Amino acid sequence: MEKPGYLPKEKLNTLLEALSKKFQVFVPCKEGEVVLFQLFDPAKTLSFERPANIPPKAVIFPQSESMFKFEYRKDPEDPKKVSIKLKEEIEFLPSIIFGARPCDGEGFKIFDRVYIESDAPDPYYQVRREKTTMVVLTCNSPSPGCFCTSVGRVPAAKDGADLLMTELET
Repeated sequence: MEKPGYLPKEKLNTLLEALSKKFQVFVPCKEGEVVLFQLFDPAKTLSFERPANIPPKAVIFPQSESMFKFEYRKDPEDPKKVSIKLKEEIEFLPSIIFGARPCDGEGFKIFDRVYIESDAPDPYYQVRREKTTMVVLTCNSPSPGCFCTSVGRVPAAKDGADLLMTELET
């Protein structure tokens, strides 16, 4: 059985700063009235009180990305002939999604079935998932918009989490 650990709240930023020296660390940040996952920056306002409006799947499914580069090559013998050289770009730095919720972890398990465990796996998704660690924060009191219990899940599920954290009353 895994040994539980304890991290005082006042040490959270110290931990995140240390992790961000080796990894891309995505945390829920509050911008106006919206909570979304962004790269950790000590100057940003972190928000662990409620689930993010824009979930962490945006880290794994970016809105845009370079998938390959190409280069035209003319045949020196016949300049009318052109070939194309393609180079696939599957680059993703090791990352941590810190402060996701149990439903987010469960959601990634469903995406994994579609994008990794299929007959035609998506190499871009697969690399991101392999290089991403999910630190999930349990929900002590589910938000009004939550639905985990209505689909047979619990607010403290560890499925899909690499590390599960629970906030304790002090």
